[in-house]
Amino acid sequence: GLKDYGTNSYDYVILNQTLQVTHKPVLVLKEMLRVGRKAIISFPNFGQLKLRFQLLFKGRMPVTKDLPYQWYNTPNIHLCTRKDFLVLCRENNIRIIEEIDIREGYRINSIFANSRSSEVIFILEKYV
Repeated sequence: GLKDYGTNSYDYVILNQTLQVTHKPVLVLKEMLRVGRKAIISFPNFGQLKLRFQLLFKGRMPVTKDLPYQWYNTPNIHLCTRKDFLVLCRENNIRIIEEIDIREGYRINSIFANSRSSEVIFILEKYV
């Protein structure tokens, strides 16, 4: 639906816990940054250690309180980690203004954010 909005129509465009369920996430990001001057994105971090350990030790796709779905009924079609998203932004000329790493509902500051955060929030803008 973003194609129906004019360029720079809004200051912010927000996408909360939805990027990983879109069919064309790069297109969605680019359209968000066309419509808004800035974009706020949040998504589950599939690089979290808890998820990695479940896959490693149980040999099955992880199920957690934050990600309560089985592999066959999950709405998530693009599983990505915090680091994957950093690379995506760099490759698509998207500037990260701020990053917020969350674990168990609380903001964390850690050099190990990719393995510790269960959710990430990014504030983005286009490079000019």
